[in-house]
Amino acid sequence: MDPEERDLVRAARNGDEEAFGRLVERTQSRLARLLRGMVRDDDEAMDLVQETYIKAHRSLDTFREGSAFGTWLHRIGVNTAIDQLRKRAAFAASSIEGPASAEGDTPDPAGASERPTPDRVLEGEEAGKALRRALNSMPPEHKATILLRELEGLSYGEIAEITGAAVGTVMSRLFYVRRKLRDVLREHR
Repeated sequence: MDPEERDLVRAARNGDEEAFGRLVERTQSRLARLLRGMVRDDDEAMDLVQETYIKAHRSLDTFREGSAFGTWLHRIGVNTAIDQLRKRAAFAASSIEGPASAEGDTPDPAGASERPTPDRVLEGEEAGKALRRALNSMPPEHKATILLRELEGLSYGEIAEITGAAVGTVMSRLFYVRRKLRDVLREHR
């Protein structure tokens, strides 16, 4: 943890709301991007972001200063999102048909330099839908793991700390998810 972050956490623990606000400013965009990727709904993701910060604020006294605040916060956010996904009885069915809300979600099948034909656009959209269906059919822990790795670029150790899983479990989850997504892409080629 950098010295400025440490000072902000200490001040926030002592009731300094402005310090906590600065911690929020430093971490909000990454947390929102992660949770949006997990729940696939902008409004729901923002509700989860707010709930995560409320939980973090209430639990500041449990934060270990040897850890990075962002890692600790991501763990709270991932657990909050997993709880929400478990509560949502038909989360996979409802999110499959909805349009993607994350930027860059559907790949440009023709590349940026050439204008795609309608059939190539449709092919790319179908592949994107199939990938979203596959991702949404996975257990929330697997979905969180791949998003933390591919969207956030976190190391296996950081993902293990956030998810509470062993590094070996993180590696096996990533292997499983990547294999499943690769199979889905093969089916659409």
